[in-house]
Formats: sequence, structure tokens, C-alpha cells
Amino acid sequence: MAETARKLRNRFRLSADRVDSVVSSQNPDRDQLRAFGDKGVPLLVTKEFKANGIGQRPPLRRRYRLVEGAVDKMIFEGLWKQGLVFILPLSLVARARQQIHFSPLSWAPKQGKMKGRNVMDMGRRGHQHQNSPSVLNGKEVKTLIDNAWGVIEHPTLHEIVQMIWDFYEETCYRKPDTAWEQLVLWKMDLKGAFTLLDFDAASAPLLAGEMSGKLVAIFLCGVFGWTGMPSAFQVVNRAIRWELKQAGTLTGRMTMYTDDCIGICLEENLANELDTVRGLCHGLLGPEAVEESKTEWGRRLTVIGWDIDLNLRLVTVARRNALKAFYGFMTVDLDTKVPLSTVQRWASWAERYGEICTYMKPYRRLLYGATRRLQCATTILLDQEVKRAVRLYGALIALVLVVEQRFNRTMESFQAREPDLIIEFDASLGGVGVIWYAAKGTKGGRPSYEVPLGGCAVDLGTLEFGKDASFQNCAEFIGIVVGLVGARAIGVKVNAVILRGDSRSALTWARGGNFRSLNVMNAATVYASLCATTGFRVIETSLITSETNWRCDWLSRKGQGESWKTIVRRISVRDPTLTDLREVTMEVQEVLDLCDPRKGWSTDEEFSCLWRRSVAIGGCFS
Repeated sequence: MAETARKLRNRFRLSADRVDSVVSSQNPDRDQLRAFGDKGVPLLVTKEFKANGIGQRPPLRRRYRLVEGAVDKMIFEGLWKQGLVFILPLSLVARARQQIHFSPLSWAPKQGKMKGRNVMDMGRRGHQHQNSPSVLNGKEVKTLIDNAWGVIEHPTLHEIVQMIWDFYEETCYRKPDTAWEQLVLWKMDLKGAFTLLDFDAASAPLLAGEMSGKLVAIFLCGVFGWTGMPSAFQVVNRAIRWELKQAGTLTGRMTMYTDDCIGICLEENLANELDTVRGLCHGLLGPEAVEESKTEWGRRLTVIGWDIDLNLRLVTVARRNALKAFYGFMTVDLDTKVPLSTVQRWASWAERYGEICTYMKPYRRLLYGATRRLQCATTILLDQEVKRAVRLYGALIALVLVVEQRFNRTMESFQAREPDLIIEFDASLGGVGVIWYAAKGTKGGRPSYEVPLGGCAVDLGTLEFGKDASFQNCAEFIGIVVGLVGARAIGVKVNAVILRGDSRSALTWARGGNFRSLNVMNAATVYASLCATTGFRVIETSLITSETNWRCDWLSRKGQGESWKTIVRRISVRDPTLTDLREVTMEVQEVLDLCDPRKGWSTDEEFSCLWRRSVAIGGCFS
């Protein structure tokens, strides 16, 4: 039945003939795409998988029962009328020769559609089902899928913004009179996404879902709920992108995020761009493949949850997402036990929106830490630091919405910068050593040579780390903060910095903002405020061996009590380029006091004091 139905609708959907006529023989995904068109997408399962059968089918989900009329209508109107699902009496399915597998039907919200979306829970949530041989999703299945169709690589926000810059620079090279105001963004949505793909006939018996009224839906097309469908659709995604890029039929640039086509072009070429992409999608997937009502273009466009504004040259959180996050941060009573799922949602938002306000990244650590401490609990009691992080993120989202040009990220900040300063650092529990180098002859992001500007040795004795090795990474990170503060003392206007040291943790924290230690939270706050107020940007980190980092190591230990001139004389014996290394003197006690991990800054007033003093240090740069 499934194979007969597939052949009847084959000429209106993805087929081997369509692939042969539209996709070039050099396309690396052509063979896999042709297999999908010829037979359909196979439902990959493990060797241990066992269909549950009608006797062990799961009960109807509570969520499905609540909205069963809407779900049944979506299945009927969206799939049955197009011949993409069988709806059969349960009594008839019970007489089938094959072993039928049932997965619960459910419902999920969908942006822009009040009716939501019908889904199947093929993973069967709950600890009792996670290792069951009667579930279609799982880690082993994901491995099989990745090996068969490749690992999904979605375009990031950075890549999309960089695509815009690359197109503009390339266009200006060809047509020097091109103005930024001539650019326009566009996007196009494929209709039904996963439902554009058919399953192979052999998979049909495993795609049953019980409906109300003793009916059974047996799906013949892609469904939302199977872990393999995004990977299968990624084959279509890659093939379309390859064809448009290699054919050179687009004058602009485009990429795809699952079923969303995203592009940039000159306004005069917009109609041709849309027609070209639409024609390829229709030729490959059928005449109804594009959701025309969702095709948009303009100088400001919402793309994968972000708003890109070409007029303001700004990237911000899409208003709907920002309002949702603001509501989520601000409407929870923080003095009572909070569901673990809520804290996980906070952490997810903090991770995502840290891309816009990078100086807020340190506080993600507090939210993630709260979710990891009590994984078995359903609710947790928040400590003061976590409560403060939640309030900070709520305030941040409000500022993102209200003071858009101040608290969002410029498009220029996504561009690759040429480094102008190299900070080499090292730390012991008793001191920090830093050497600054000017990056000269930079080409392709790499300096051809370095000029030493000065160095310093800072005593950490006031922090009283003693011999406690748990503070070593904190001392290393304080070395980075001292390096940034010292940029003012050497009189260099700094925009882009390369950090070089032998502490993997400190370098990782500085580059990605993923702080793993509570000891470093105060230093991270100072670092964040410095970057926010000065525009410093760490564009590269270089991990070197402790043997290579001997210069700063000697400085960090202050030459065992030797004077600056003695230390430099000893260093210059091994490195003549530093014979005249000048000592950089600066006031760092305020910085060390703020970075002191022993100070909890526990109350909101104390934290506000920490932030204001940190901002004041950064303000000295401007």
C-alpha cells in the first residue's frame, strides 16, 4: 500500500527523475538524494529494535487528548488529503501481517500558527523508556544517522553576518560605486519541511500512531519527532546550496538553515534571486515546495531568531524571542523552589543571548552550575548568586528591547579584525608576569613580526593564595586582566588582542566566556566590564608550552626577589630582543582587590559596587 501510494504521488514530489533533471552529476549529495527520490528515506533502527505491536502500544498522550481535535484535523487536512498518511481502523491494523510499531501522537506549539504542529514522540520520554529496544530514537540511532547522511552543520549567526560583509566587500571590489544602502536581505521557507520527503515503503509499518476513535495514522512522509529527519533533510539542504553556489546563477549570497533559505543581494537583483531559488526548489521538490506567504525581504529581517538591521548595522534578539525571555526571567518567584526545567531554560537563553551582550557570558556559569548540582531533583532552591544572575539577564533583555542601539551588537563587531597587540602572560600563586608586543606587518590575521613594548611583574601577595593550587587558574586569569589594564599604561590604542600563555583554562575563559570556576567569577566580572567599556576584543588565543613561556614565568616569580634590571639582564642573555625591555608601572591594587576570589560580594549592593568600580577602571581607557 505504501509503495503504491508513493508511486502515485511521485511526479509531484522528490523523485529520481527530478534529481536527474535538476541536480548536476558533480553534486556530492546527488547519489544520496537520488536514493531518497527513488525509494524514500529509510527509517534507521538498531539491531536490537523490536516493534511493540498492537498489544503493547503506548497509551494516548494527555497532551494529545487535550487537543485531539486540532491534531486529527491537521493530520487529515495537511497529510491525508495529499496522500501522505493512511488513516485506518485499529481493528484492521491488528490483522496486518507485519509487526506494527506505535509511537504516541502529541502536539507542539509553532511560531506564527495558533494551531501548532502535530508530532510523534519516537523517543518515549521517561527513564523507563530510555534504553528500551522499542523506541525509535536514541544515541545509537543518532550515530547510525550521522554515519549515513553526515553530521548537521547549521550556519551560525556569525557566519550569516560574515556572509553579508563578504558579499558587500566583493561587490564593492567589482563595482566601487556600490552603496551599503543598496543591500537587501531576503528569506524563503520550504513548505512543510520534513513532510517534503517520503519514507521508504518498508518503514511504513513502524510509523503508526494511535488516534482517538480507535483509528491509526500510518505516516508515509517525514514526521516531526524522529531524530533522523533533520539529518535526512540536511541532504536536500546541502544539495540546494551546492547547486546555487556552483552554477553561479545568484548574484548575491545565500545559505540555508534546515528549510529556511537566507540571502543577501542588491535590491535591483532581488526578483531574480527569489525566482532562481524558487525555481530550483520547485524543480527538485515539487510545484508546492515553497511557502510563498513566508517569503520576506527588507533592510531589517528576522533570521533564525535574530533581527539583522542593515540600516542601523545592528544585530539584536528578535522581538518575539526577547519578550518571551523577558517574561521567563521576570515572572518567577525566586524565593521559592523553582522547577529544574525553568533553570535549564534560563541557562539556554543566557547561552544564546550571550552572543549579543558578550560581557554577560560569565553569569551563564551560575545558571548551568545550578542545573548540574541537582540533576535528579525536579525543583531546586536558588542561592543568591543565581538569583542575581536571573535578575541581571531580565534587566539586560529589557535594555536590549528599550535601548536598542546601546545594548545590542554592531555588525562590525562580527568582522575579523587585524590584531594590534599581543599580551604574553604567566602567573604563579605569588605573582603575575606580562610582556606586551605590538603586532606588526599583519596579513591575514597573523603578524609577521612583533615589537616588545614593555613588561611588568605584579605581586599577588595581597590575595594570600599561599600554596593552594586551586587558585592557580584564577591567578592566570588575573594575569590576563592585568595585561588588559596595562595596555593603558603602555599608551597603545587597542582594539584586537592576541593572548599568549601556557594556561589552557585561562585562555579558554577569555576567548569563549565559558568560565568553569567560581574562584574566577570576580575576575570575570572585571574582565567583562573592561571589554564592554573599552571595546577590547580577544580575537585569538595561543597556547604555548611552559618552556616557551619562560620569560613571563621569571617575571611572575619576580626573579626570586631580584630587581627589575637584574631580571631583564638575565632574560636578555637568552633573548637579546628584550635587552631594553622597559618596566611598565601601573596602579593595580584596585584591580587585585576587585578580582580577589575570597570576596563574595554577596549582597546586591556589594555586587553593584563591584560592577561600578570595574566599569570605572575601563572608563580610564577612553
